Amino acid sequence: MKELQTFAGQTYEATYLGCIDISNISPLWQVYGFFFDKENNLLINDDGKGNWRLPGGKIEEGEDWKTAIIREALEEADVVLEEDSVKIFGVIEMIPKSENCEKPKHYLLRCSGKIKEVKEQTPDPDLNLICQRKFINTKDFPKYIKWGNFGEHIKEEAIRSLK
Repeated sequence: MKELQTFAGQTYEATYLGCIDISNISPLWQVYGFFFDKENNLLINDDGKGNWRLPGGKIEEGEDWKTAIIREALEEADVVLEEDSVKIFGVIEMIPKSENCEKPKHYLLRCSGKIKEVKEQTPDPDLNLICQRKFINTKDFPKYIKWGNFGEHIKEEAIRSLK
């Protein structure tokens, strides 16, 4: 699946590559996760600006993807993940298409997993805010996260990855 995506006036061609070997792709820019509670509801959280998103973010220097997403889930949504359940189910290749793109060609990881524990919320260290978290039925995903058909496809891949 392929589509043009524009963020802050920068246009990239996004290509969903599915679950591929990531050992030879670089740079891995970010990782976001589809995480499910015991009732199979999907975790989403507020970005501090009133927009809903999945937990995740940039992979820090010296960090692997799994350490990054486990850290991000705890920092942003105060959830502890079942580490053995966390896995990559998809890779997105992002190719700059407009002159003003700040990032070169890069890759985004999408992973899934199960939530082990929901903790009392604390401020996100990057935002210094307690961002609202919510557990939603997956059919309501497009009401909260506006990723269009591309997002729906990725959400379905996340659900399949847990079976």
